[in-house]
Amino acid sequence: MSALLETAEQMLVNRIISNAMPFTGRTKAGLGLAALTGLLVLTGFGFLVYAAFLWMNANYEPQVAAFYAGAGAFALAIITTLAAYLIMQYKQRRAEKARQELLQTIHLAMDVADEELSKPINENPKTTLLLASLAGYILADRFL
Repeated sequence: MSALLETAEQMLVNRIISNAMPFTGRTKAGLGLAALTGLLVLTGFGFLVYAAFLWMNANYEPQVAAFYAGAGAFALAIITTLAAYLIMQYKQRRAEKARQELLQTIHLAMDVADEELSKPINENPKTTLLLASLAGYILADRFL
């Protein structure tokens, strides 16, 4: 049984040290600050587009200046959307990889547990049956 405990301890230590699992520790304050940041970015972007329009309006006709300002804003929006999509895909791949590693670790732990626990059960089947029956009787008596 000591091999099982050592394996479980080693797996836990490796998970904690590697910090490979994606945890989301978001608080209300963090979400509020993120919303405020988004609002300020949108406001700043609006003023930037308006300033670009005013600057181009001095050199071009108003229709052309509005077109250039809108096209620049649209191009920037497409670029940022593409970047956000790529980041999302990367995070999904990383989460899937972590999930697969966790499943492999669980399967390994189950195999080790099966190996460790099957030896005493196979060596002493009568004692195992007696202990299982006694545990079932105690649990049934207590919960039913």
